[in-house]
Amino acid sequence: MRTAKMVLCSFLIAPALLAGIHHSSAQEARYFRISGPAPSAIIAFLPDGSIVWSNALPDTNYIVQTVRATPAGTDWVHYVQLPVTHSVNTNRLIAFNPPSGMALVPAGSFSMGDSLDLDPQGVPVHTVYVSGSYMDQSDVTEALWQRVYDWATNHGYSFDNPGSVNNQFTKGPDHPVVDVDWYDCVKWCNARSEMAGLTPAYYTGPGQSVVYRSGDMDISSSWVHWDGNGYRLPTEAEWEKAARGGPSGQRFPWGDTISEGRANYNAEPNPLNNGGYTFDLGPYSGFNTNFDTGTFPHTSPINYFAPNGYGLYDMAGNVFQWCWDYYDQNWYSNTGAVANDTRGPTSSPYNDRVTRGGSWEGIANYARCASRYSDSPSRVSYELGFRCVRGLLNWPAGMVLVPAGSFSMGDSGASPLSGVHAVYVSGFYMDRYDVTEALWSQVYDWATNHGFSFSSPGSVYDGHSKGLHNPLVDVNWYDAVKWCNARSAMAGLTPAYYTDPDKTMVYRTGQADISSACVNWNGGYRLPTEAEWEKAARGGLSGQRFPLGDTISESQANYFAKPDVFSYDVSSYTAFNTNFDVGGYPYTSPVTYFPPNGYGLCDMAGNVWQWCWDWYDPNWYLDSEAATDNTRGPASPPPPEARVERGGGWGNDVSDLGCAYRSGLYPGSSETGIGFRCVRAAPISNAKSAEGGGQGPIPTLASSS
Repeated sequence: MRTAKMVLCSFLIAPALLAGIHHSSAQEARYFRISGPAPSAIIAFLPDGSIVWSNALPDTNYIVQTVRATPAGTDWVHYVQLPVTHSVNTNRLIAFNPPSGMALVPAGSFSMGDSLDLDPQGVPVHTVYVSGSYMDQSDVTEALWQRVYDWATNHGYSFDNPGSVNNQFTKGPDHPVVDVDWYDCVKWCNARSEMAGLTPAYYTGPGQSVVYRSGDMDISSSWVHWDGNGYRLPTEAEWEKAARGGPSGQRFPWGDTISEGRANYNAEPNPLNNGGYTFDLGPYSGFNTNFDTGTFPHTSPINYFAPNGYGLYDMAGNVFQWCWDYYDQNWYSNTGAVANDTRGPTSSPYNDRVTRGGSWEGIANYARCASRYSDSPSRVSYELGFRCVRGLLNWPAGMVLVPAGSFSMGDSGASPLSGVHAVYVSGFYMDRYDVTEALWSQVYDWATNHGFSFSSPGSVYDGHSKGLHNPLVDVNWYDAVKWCNARSAMAGLTPAYYTDPDKTMVYRTGQADISSACVNWNGGYRLPTEAEWEKAARGGLSGQRFPLGDTISESQANYFAKPDVFSYDVSSYTAFNTNFDVGGYPYTSPVTYFPPNGYGLCDMAGNVWQWCWDWYDPNWYLDSEAATDNTRGPASPPPPEARVERGGGWGNDVSDLGCAYRSGLYPGSSETGIGFRCVRAAPISNAKSAEGGGQGPIPTLASSS
C-alpha cells in the first residue's frame, strides 16, 4: 500500500430512501465513511446496497468505517477493508432484503489471526480476502434443525445423530441445537438447500453429480459447489471475518474484554481464579449465572446477547461452531492461508475439522475471534453446534448486474420513429467497460490457436493502438461475435453463437449472418440486444437524455463538444475532448476515466460506438414486435443490411450520444470509432425478478477532507 495521508469521505445509507423496502426487512440506517490514501467521491447508491465510488488509487487499500448516529467523528468503527484495482469501484455494504434469518458479510480483506495472547495457532497474523456471503444471524436452533431433519429423513437422507432436540440435552426450540457431528451438519445443509429449492453444495465426488445424503464421507474441496446458492458450513476464514464484525485486531467481536453481559461462557477472571485472564471481567467465576440452572447444557436462547457489527449473534460463546476446513495447527504458515477465499488444507493429520467460537462451558480464551480448535468430524458434544452461510451468486469478474424489469425505451423528442414504448428485459450481466485492447489481445491470441479466424486483428495490432486500458477499435461485427465465442470457450462456458439452428456448429470462421435461432441466449458471452443496451445505458433513470441526466459535458464523456449548437451540451469549449486529442487517431480515452452510470457502467455515452446484436431498421419502433419481452430486433434487415450501433464515439457530437439514439453500420465495417462490450445471461433468480429500481438517491457527502 502506498504511504499517503488518509482522507475521509462520509455518507449515509438509509433504507427508507428506497421505495418498496419494508422497514421490517431492511437494516437500520447507518453512516459510513471511506478512508484511504486519496480523496474519494461517492457517485451512486445502488438498490442492492452497493455504493459506486471513484478517485481511488489502484493497488491500494481503503477502509470503510461505520457509525449508527452522528455527530460524525464519534465511535466510528471499521466495517470492511477494500483492496482496489481500479479508480472506480462498486462495493456492496449492506443488504436490504437478505434471506430470512441471515445477514450480509460484505466482501473485503481482513487481518486473520491474533498476536495479542501468545497463541501459536493464531500467528502469523495475515491478510485474507474473503468474498461476500450471507450468514445465519444465529446458530441453527433446535426448531430449525427439527423442521429440516423431518423433511430430510423423508427424502433420502440419513443421519447418525438426531441432535439434541431428540435427546436428553434438549433445552428448547429457540436454543442452539447440539450433539450434531460434522458429517450430519453437512448433509443437513444439503437437505436445507433442497427443501428450499436451492442447489445443494456438497456432493460425493468431483463431478458433483450425486448429492451427499448419507454415510460419513470425508469430502474434499473439489466436491463442493462453492459458487452456488445453497447452504453450507462457513470456511474458517469466512467464520473469523464474520465473527469480527468489521473491526480488526480485537480479541472479541465487540472489543478486548469479555464479561457476563457480553456472552455465555465459563468465566475465569483474574485474580478471582488463579491463572485467570485479565481480559475476563467476570464478575464471577464459573458458568454464566443467567443460564447455569437445570440440566446440562447451560446454553442460552439465540439472540439473547447483542449482535456484532454485521448483525450476527453468539459469535463468541454459547456453542462451538463447526467450520468446513480440515484442521492444521500450523496452517497460518502455509502460503495457501493467504489465498483469496482460502478453504484450508487439503487434509488433516488426524482427519479433524475446525471448530470456532467457544461455548457456554468454555473459558474466555476459547471465545476469542482468533481462537482455533478442532474435533473429529464424527464427534458429538453438548457444547458443539453450527450455523450456515450462502453465497451471493457473485457477478462475473469485470461485469455488473442489470436487473430484470420493464423500462421506457426510446425518446419521443429524438425522432418520430423513436417513440417511447415499454419493454421488459430479463436480468443480465454486462461488461463494466468496453472491451479493452488488453482483453481483446488475450482472447484473440488464444482464439487464433484454437480454430478461430478473424478478418481484422483490431487496433491493438493494426497501428491504431492507444493503450492497453483503452477500448479496442477497428473491429467489425462478425469478428466481435466470434471473439465472444472464443472468450466463452476460453473461460469454459457454452458459446452463444452457432451456424445452425440446432446449435451443433460453433461460429468460429468467416462472415455468417446468423439468425436469432442460432443463438444460445443463456450461453456464454455475447453482444447485447438493442433493448438490453439501452436499458443498461439508462442506469435506472427514466426519460433522461444521457446516462447521467439531461445535460452532458467534457467531464462526463469523450465526444466532440458543440455547446454553441446544442443547449444540452454544457462543455466549456468546442472541439474534441482536450484531454485526449493528442497523438494520432483515435482520440479514445481509458475505460475508467469517466464516472459510471447508476448500474456502474462506464462510457455508455461517448468514447466508442458499441456493436449490438440486432439488425438495424429505422422504422422498427413502429412494429409491435419492438415491445415484446426480451425483443431481439427484426428477423431480417431492410437495405443496406446494417447491424445496430449505439452510444456515440469520441468523434461524434452530443446528438449521437443520447441513450435512445439509434444508428446502424454494415457488419463487415471496422472503424476507429467503434468497439463493443459483452453481456451474459443472469441466473434464473435474477432473470425474472422485479425491477431493481435503477439508481437510488446519490448519498449526500456528510463531510470530506
